Amino acid sequence: MLREFRPSDAEAFFQLMRSQFPEEEALLGSRPEGLRDVVRRVYRWDYRLVLGLLRILGRPVFRFFVVEDSGKLAGVALLTYTQEAGYISEVVVDPAYRRRGHARRVVEACLSGAKASGRRYGVLDVLVGNAPARALYDKLGFQPLRSKSYMVKDLPAGRRGAGAGLPRNGRAFRRADAAALQKVLERDLPDRVLKVLPVERGAFSVPQVVAYGLGATTDAWVIDVGRGAEAFVRASVSTAMAAGNLTCPVIGPGVSDEGARQMVEYGLGWIAERGAPRVLSEVPDYAPRAKAALEAAGFVASYPLLTLYRDLGA
Repeated sequence: MLREFRPSDAEAFFQLMRSQFPEEEALLGSRPEGLRDVVRRVYRWDYRLVLGLLRILGRPVFRFFVVEDSGKLAGVALLTYTQEAGYISEVVVDPAYRRRGHARRVVEACLSGAKASGRRYGVLDVLVGNAPARALYDKLGFQPLRSKSYMVKDLPAGRRGAGAGLPRNGRAFRRADAAALQKVLERDLPDRVLKVLPVERGAFSVPQVVAYGLGATTDAWVIDVGRGAEAFVRASVSTAMAAGNLTCPVIGPGVSDEGARQMVEYGLGWIAERGAPRVLSEVPDYAPRAKAALEAAGFVASYPLLTLYRDLGA
């Protein structure tokens, strides 16, 4: 039976993610009680009311699909939304229920949900080495869009809290910076990516409803040399995960390599002050300066990923 996620599914889902995604689990360090709190918040009546209103207004936040087999949770997939695409993640099937078409069913449910919301594409990420998943997505008509990697930096306990200062011309991000940052980021995007995942001004902010649901604390900074924001990074921590997150840095041509590194270091210090033992950042292959800034700050490239997409009109 295909249905949407219920709060009672939470423990089975957490156990499935821990057992079937050990590499990601080791990186992220999920916190069971924090995850339970996320489910409790997201499925409260008042939060669900807000989500329902957003869906009616054409701004859905997420849908979470479940396949139930013999009364047990057999597979799941999460659908979130960008301007043009439905982004599919957390696709996993219990080994006891594999080879029954469950993975295909939850992915197709996400594709249908994305199309029903007016999105033109379905998009997902897959580890390069996950051959079974890649074979399924190939059968479903997905095509390569981009390559990217998780970049990781461990924060030794003795050094946490020793953050660097902001670089020269660095300051806190303002919502009005989004227009300038959009133009900077669009310069580096290949046309194929810009078509499927166009830069959205809202991508530089985190909606309050999302931060609350995820138990997240976040802040962001820019470098502004007098012509508007030309570099950007956002740092986040969540009660649901041990690892902190740093967005892929946006670095314009007017920003020096040293300034970019200092901005990354400042974000690292912010995360370190909040006790995270590790920081992750996802970097696409078309952002070499972002990768270089992260490497200069001590990040190491880890798991390679492929972003795949499918045209929902095809």
